[in-house]
Amino acid sequence: ELDSGAWRDGCSQPYRPAAAVSPLTPIRIRARGDRASTTRGTQPPKQREPVRKSSSAPGRGEDTKQRILDAALQTLRDQGIVGTTARSIAETGGFAPGVLFYHYGSVEDVLVAVARRISAERVERFGQRLASVETLPELVAVARDLHREDMREGQVAVLSQMLAATAGNPDLGGQLHQVFEPWINLVQETLRRVVGDTPGVDLLPTEDLAYAITALFLGLQLLAHLGGDFDRSIQLFDTFSEAGEVVGAFLALLRFGPSEATADADVQTPGS
Repeated sequence: ELDSGAWRDGCSQPYRPAAAVSPLTPIRIRARGDRASTTRGTQPPKQREPVRKSSSAPGRGEDTKQRILDAALQTLRDQGIVGTTARSIAETGGFAPGVLFYHYGSVEDVLVAVARRISAERVERFGQRLASVETLPELVAVARDLHREDMREGQVAVLSQMLAATAGNPDLGGQLHQVFEPWINLVQETLRRVVGDTPGVDLLPTEDLAYAITALFLGLQLLAHLGGDFDRSIQLFDTFSEAGEVVGAFLALLRFGPSEATADADVQTPGS
């Protein structure tokens, strides 16, 4: 046996028996190259790893937002504005209510985002057709097609529910009003193109007319939805088209004179 003063295997330090170590002493692991050594001592504080979202969440970023909007749109159709809450939207979409608040902050923000998405889809779909419109009857034809799609897809029902929500929420009403600004601008641009260089057209308040036409279109949609009389609303568009023919002929008369206006405008009176 070696005593405490003996030298061990050529080491430069004398051998000393290891002190007794309590099993409760914390263990610190240190990496040395490809090997790990174990020492007794105080364990350093652990660094927190970044929080990662669970794979069961409905996705991230724009995909998540679109899923929330899809759920809100369906909830509005099924349960109306009264039943459209954060919890009901989450149940429809299959995600936690906290996901909605994380991406939008409130149900009101979700409703505005839904309205903006519907408007953007319609502007993209009908914007090119409106850009090619040269006569008032053509403008009425585009409006008729849009009306048919909205009634068939249930967009008017969603709009009516949103308008009902603005009764006690002026801020929501102001935000929804801004959603329709692109439509008003499109109609105004179309009107300017239709009237062209007609004498006296600079006195025509195209901005006010565009506002009135947009309001008339929305009001007609709401009445058709509330009354359930879709056929009557289509008949009204037919009447608008006939009136557009008469107004178009009058504009051609002002622009080109009697002879050219008669050759260029094919006026159709009701019943012809």
